[in-house]
Amino acid sequence: MKIRLKLILVIFLSTLLIYSLIYVNSKFPHEAKNLSTKNRLVTIAVVVCGAHRVDEALVMVKSALIFNSKADLNFVIITERELQEILDVKLTNLKEFREFSHEILELKFPDENREVWMKLFKPCAAQRLFLPSLLPHIDSLAYVDCDVLFLSPPEELDNHFK
Repeated sequence: MKIRLKLILVIFLSTLLIYSLIYVNSKFPHEAKNLSTKNRLVTIAVVVCGAHRVDEALVMVKSALIFNSKADLNFVIITERELQEILDVKLTNLKEFREFSHEILELKFPDENREVWMKLFKPCAAQRLFLPSLLPHIDSLAYVDCDVLFLSPPEELDNHFK
């Protein structure tokens, strides 16, 4: 009798679990939308100035890679000339663990009023203002500061604006 009661209890709990999963799936259909991010490119841009910001930027990249579930990630890093090689080596080493692409660009200001822009803000703070002109080959991207930590997949941020 006890075995029969345990069996009925297990069947009941299993059925309850299955129905609960079906209910949750039907109430949150936006989760199914995320399945379409497979092989979609998500570009994340960051400006890194000063050697003390390199580790922060690498932590941001690692958090995006850890939480990424479906999208192909591309990182655009705008930095000072002396930090380019350091960042390139460290990012290339990360590719042993996760696949992603990256490009490293030097700080650049528009030719028109270049000196004014360079003095108006700190050079790194002003770079985000010129991302559209610096990156004409990129359709959309998410700009983040180097001290940002991703706690969910980066493609969710991208889905929010699609």
